[in-house]
Amino acid sequence: SERLGDVLLDMGQPKQAFAFHRDAYALACTQFTANGYYDPETIILQLGKLTEDMLQLGDLEKAELYIALQREKIDDLQKYRPTWQTKRLSWQNLDCQKTLLTRQDRIDEALAISQQLICDREEAASVNESPEDLYQLAREYREHYQLSQKSTQPPLVPVLLKAYKIISLLVQDRPDVYNYQYERNELEKLLKKAPLLPR
Repeated sequence: SERLGDVLLDMGQPKQAFAFHRDAYALACTQFTANGYYDPETIILQLGKLTEDMLQLGDLEKAELYIALQREKIDDLQKYRPTWQTKRLSWQNLDCQKTLLTRQDRIDEALAISQQLICDREEAASVNESPEDLYQLAREYREHYQLSQKSTQPPLVPVLLKAYKIISLLVQDRPDVYNYQYERNELEKLLKKAPLLPR
């Protein structure tokens, strides 16, 4: 159900995707009540899928409800499983909050969350040194720059340059990874239009 939902969402069919993601969430919850087996991470991930569906559908009120429910379950998990995986679930939740705030034109609040995510992802990248953490950091730098374009402050071009530096190294190391290539292309488009830095 989860994978079918993912495919439908990629195909631009969020309403149909929601039906399958809702089934996946219900199955995860039913497994707990029926068998006593509880996998909080699976339930949290399914709530993230439902949030993404609602954001795609433009139903911000329901998206906000799913974000709050996911946040509650993440906070409970953090108490007894304070791992990097739990932190990443928390960042997924913050990312959805950022998207919601952006859709509501609350740009300064979205920028504050983005700044928090940058700090968290910088720590993860320095500690774990994994390509995925570096990729997510570069993406957050880019999104932070794009948010700054919508705010009253000058666009944060140095952040964009940091993102490009990271992605260029990742592409150099793994030229076969589509996500890295795509991200570099997006950054190059932004850099062409970015204001010149003062000398």
